[in-house]
Amino acid sequence: MLISGNMKQNRNDRGNHQANYLIAVILFTLVSFSSQAYGTDNISSHEHNASINTTNSSLHIHPDTNLSAVFLLKDDAEQIQVNIGDFGTKNPVSSQPHGFPIRFFNANAQNISYETITINASYSEMELNGTDEDKLLIYRHEHNNSTWIMLPTKVNKEGNTLEATTDKK
Repeated sequence: MLISGNMKQNRNDRGNHQANYLIAVILFTLVSFSSQAYGTDNISSHEHNASINTTNSSLHIHPDTNLSAVFLLKDDAEQIQVNIGDFGTKNPVSSQPHGFPIRFFNANAQNISYETITINASYSEMELNGTDEDKLLIYRHEHNNSTWIMLPTKVNKEGNTLEATTDKK
């Protein structure tokens, strides 16, 4: 997924102009990354701040303060593995997103059947460099056709967080 928006930015050599800006990308892939969270249903064994809420069948992953993912489960699951990676400003795929990249994320789940994923990504004022927070959007990368799909995004300016929900594609 990717966060992008329109705004005016001052640049010393170019003056004011309209541009698209990118804050974070969350890519759904089958690649493993060093930051992993595991949850095992019925045993309540969790690592890296992962927890399962059995009342609404969801899996909550919080590997750090920059990103969290909530999976709405279709079925009971065992031996769930969720991988979340932060690529910083490096785009891990060949297709270029719209706007100006600030941070890319990757999240994927194995051994899980889910209906939706809700992603919460935090940002700092320094990362924005004057970008209008109200214009930020999250996008999801589609590997089948190498395109970026915009997701409805909620911006919490006081908490400096963005939230978007997507279904499994």
